[in-house]
Amino acid sequence: LQKTVTAVLAAIRHKANPVMLDFLPVSEGVEDHATQTPLAVAKCAEMIALWRRLIAFELMAAAQAVDLREGLTLAPATGAIHAAVRTHVPTLNEDRPLGPNAD
Repeated sequence: LQKTVTAVLAAIRHKANPVMLDFLPVSEGVEDHATQTPLAVAKCAEMIALWRRLIAFELMAAAQAVDLREGLTLAPATGAIHAAVRTHVPTLNEDRPLGPNAD
C-alpha cells in the first residue's frame, strides 16, 4: 500500500504544477491572452479523484490498525466510519499475494 500511496502522492504533486507558463494572444491580438481555465479545471478534477483514492487508502490502513488492536472501543462516529470501510474492504488476517481480492 505504501508504494501505491507514494505513486498517488507523486501524481497529485505533478498535477499541481502550473497549467501554462506563457500567454497566447488570441482574437487576432485583440485579447491579451487565452485563458487556460478549462485545462486547470480538468487538472483539478483529476487531483480531486486522486485525493479521494488517497483518503480511501488511509481509511483502509486505519481500519486495519483498529482491527489489529484487540479490545479497542471506538467512538460512535469513528465506529460508523470503520463499519463503512469494512463493507467495502475485508479485514486482512494474513499476508496474501498482491492483486484483487478473491471475494
